Amino acid sequence: MNNICKTCLILFLCICVTLLIFFITRDNSKQFKDPFTMRSLPDQPIITTFLSTKHWDSNGIRSNTGLGKDFDVFLSTLYNSSHHKSSNSSHVITQDDNKITLEHIPDNGENYVFIPNQELVSVNDEKELLNPGKVRLVLCKSVYARKIFERFREKHGCTWEVESFVFPPVTYNQFFNFPKSRSVYFHPAGGSRMKNTTTVVKAWAKHPEWPDLIVTCNGDCDSTHAEIRNISSNSNNIVIYGFLDIEDMRRMQSYSGVVIMPSACEGFGHSIYEAMENGNLLITLDIPPVNENMRDGENCLLIKPETEYKIGDPNGNIEWIKNLSPEIGLVGSSCFEVSIEGIEKAVERSFNLSEKEYNNIRLTALQDITNMITTGIKSIRNVLSKSGFTLKQYKDVNNSRPIDVVVTWVNTTDPGWVSSYEYHTGKTLDKGSARWTPVKADPETELSMCLELVRKNMPWVRNTYVVTASPQRPKCLKDEIIVHHHELGLTPVFNSLAIESSLHLIPGLSENFIYLNDDFYVRLPVYPSAFITKDGLPILRFDHFEHSENANAHLNSLQLTAKITNSKPIVPLHTPLSLSQTMMKDVENTYPTEWNETRRCILRHTCESEITPIAAAMNMALRSGKAVKSDDEIKNLFLETLQPIDMTDIHFVCVNSLDGDIDDLRRTLQIE
Repeated sequence: MNNICKTCLILFLCICVTLLIFFITRDNSKQFKDPFTMRSLPDQPIITTFLSTKHWDSNGIRSNTGLGKDFDVFLSTLYNSSHHKSSNSSHVITQDDNKITLEHIPDNGENYVFIPNQELVSVNDEKELLNPGKVRLVLCKSVYARKIFERFREKHGCTWEVESFVFPPVTYNQFFNFPKSRSVYFHPAGGSRMKNTTTVVKAWAKHPEWPDLIVTCNGDCDSTHAEIRNISSNSNNIVIYGFLDIEDMRRMQSYSGVVIMPSACEGFGHSIYEAMENGNLLITLDIPPVNENMRDGENCLLIKPETEYKIGDPNGNIEWIKNLSPEIGLVGSSCFEVSIEGIEKAVERSFNLSEKEYNNIRLTALQDITNMITTGIKSIRNVLSKSGFTLKQYKDVNNSRPIDVVVTWVNTTDPGWVSSYEYHTGKTLDKGSARWTPVKADPETELSMCLELVRKNMPWVRNTYVVTASPQRPKCLKDEIIVHHHELGLTPVFNSLAIESSLHLIPGLSENFIYLNDDFYVRLPVYPSAFITKDGLPILRFDHFEHSENANAHLNSLQLTAKITNSKPIVPLHTPLSLSQTMMKDVENTYPTEWNETRRCILRHTCESEITPIAAAMNMALRSGKAVKSDDEIKNLFLETLQPIDMTDIHFVCVNSLDGDIDDLRRTLQIE
């Protein structure tokens, strides 16, 4: 028995040694250098200029999937809401008597707000859409989906409403500035069968000279595209992974130079926008609704689809659509196939991009994502509020404090205002002065542009107050609140310093607020963290200047302010200014004589003890530790008049004298 055991042991060891020699000496040319072992993730992104804000709380429901991100958007937006999985594979979010159902419609309950993916509508959903009272509103994430459901409603005489909104991309990661390898292409199909995965892999298999393609494919993807594993086993440059955990997925997103995602159909396309956010060059299919936000050669590379198949078509070449709602297909919902040749052309285009072209496309994509986020946040909040839901307070990653905006403006072409000015000052208005409303533009031009950009690029603002002379009420207001000078206890004054001394008296104003003149323009998205610290301290933007005996009236006022407050002279920048009620009250209480004289001074720089309230508040707050000086890289620009100039990366612009009309102003600001 012992001899037999020894013989078996020797045989076993021989086999092990033989296998070891085989693995050591075999041809390793087919083995892919796994990027997971080639590099590790840095602790922080290099730059987070655009995406420094966390918009959504991750709720851990179906995490890392499109549905999970939909959950995060709605549960992060709605106050005191809950969710549960219901019948017909539906997912329901409830808030009191209001109910949202995602993807599908339950067979129980009624009066739902249905948020569909038009490519997933089932026969059961079709039946429930035709059931009176089941759905009160179909809320669509794209214009494409809205048109489909409008046609369905018209065809069948349904009574529910249809609306669309800008769905905000869900951004968790900030990998844009991580070094990318253009020699690694990534196809993150995940569990989706709808990504034309087999065609992508077949195209790659034709080109052993192409760079590495990494594919993730599991679940429905794996069962639908089972042949890709056989194809990849005979290719040197294709590696198939199943499920990747979050850390490994992040490594791929931060490392891959190109993401190729020619989706057959999309409800929204979270994975597509995720690639744009992470700085991967995106190759995708030119199909709706994706192409509502894609521009070939500008923010992505687009592939023309080869064949269109209507959802529910029993003769369609795409197997999974055959059991879906044929009625939705008949009113426009489709899926698309891509050809191998289409993929080949797009991949070859990506090879031929210069580094400048490659980076310009990625930068444009990131800016587009940023714009979609800011527009989408406001859009989703507006549509949910209008539908009867209660919303959470908008939260910045660094701050949850309410922040208001205050804009000062007056229409100096108003005959009533001109008469008041001349009566109280005893002077004739100099209508040629650059300080007054320009004659080439509508009197509301500057204010309307200022407010438009606040709405667009500061959607987190709680209230915007427009401070003006009574009884003026600009027509360009939407949700903004008018405050007239007399409501702040001001007698008739025509002095911006007097008005500034009273801003903190606006009824209901938040402790932290941001002050803008009407000729200040916020060109790019900014967030509360640009204005206040985590502890609520205002972040101040100013310059120092040296004392001069020959200073103009403006600098003399600043020098007097510095002398009174025992501080070095500073000049607040012509930019949105972060202030607090505490800052203003501290100066008012410490220097009541100078403060009150400034409040009563009818014209600027005509009173002996007039000070500059904002500069005084900044000086005292810095000295007392109630504010901090800005050290960020947000750029601002002061222009005396309209002029062509490179606005790249400029967040704040002041145009002191508008010598043109609204179109001239848009051209200068380089905004659409």
